[in-house]
Amino acid sequence: MWFDPDELLAQQTREIQEVESGRFAGKGHFGSYYALLKGVNARWVLPHSTVNDRIALSYCRELLYILGGRANRIRSVLDVGCGVGAITNAWRELLPQAAATGVDIAEAAITYAKEKYPVCSFLCAGINGETDLGSRFDLVHCKGFFPLIRTDDTAVHLKYLRTCVRHLTPGGVLVLVHPDQGETVNYQIRSGHISHQELYLSKFEVYPTSLWPFRDYLPYRVASRLSPFLARLMKRHAWEVCLASRDL
Repeated sequence: MWFDPDELLAQQTREIQEVESGRFAGKGHFGSYYALLKGVNARWVLPHSTVNDRIALSYCRELLYILGGRANRIRSVLDVGCGVGAITNAWRELLPQAAATGVDIAEAAITYAKEKYPVCSFLCAGINGETDLGSRFDLVHCKGFFPLIRTDDTAVHLKYLRTCVRHLTPGGVLVLVHPDQGETVNYQIRSGHISHQELYLSKFEVYPTSLWPFRDYLPYRVASRLSPFLARLMKRHAWEVCLASRDL
């Protein structure tokens, strides 16, 4: 599939060449990351990754509210598909007791993240069904991760979910944040097509998310109910959180 690591690396090469030749127009993740790193165009990256630190902090703050008391035991975080690292760093700022690690296949994104957020750890690696980074984490976070968002193939979702669960400590929490649409893993979970028992997880909990900046100024109960309605008005997908804990 196009989001397999080998295919993505080939796409990365093409987009970097397009940036170098002046033919890139901002439509791809890899070219946008490379353009940001090289100072060619900082705006191209905006649709592809969270760059604004304030927005990243606001986003993670809401997730911590949803996690509740479970956040108290988090000592390590893995941010899968971390892009340029703003969300990885937000976890580190909001959980000062925790080490934060981001992983992404995009070389330019990881180089940028390492330079901007030296207090975090970043790995340049492709993720597939066999990946093992050699460490386990109390929280594994995925936001808009391609294999969980661009296909409705349950077998693909399960393969990548198993990789996420493999990196959880016993009792660790998996947090999936994706749009509420038919192709995403969140929809498959809500529809009952993915069994939490098969993944050795607790039953998935599903929560709405809030649009920024509403979540900064309104209580979660209000912002999370208002945001899906506003998203539809703006012809955008509403996003939601699915979370579960690894069985002890």
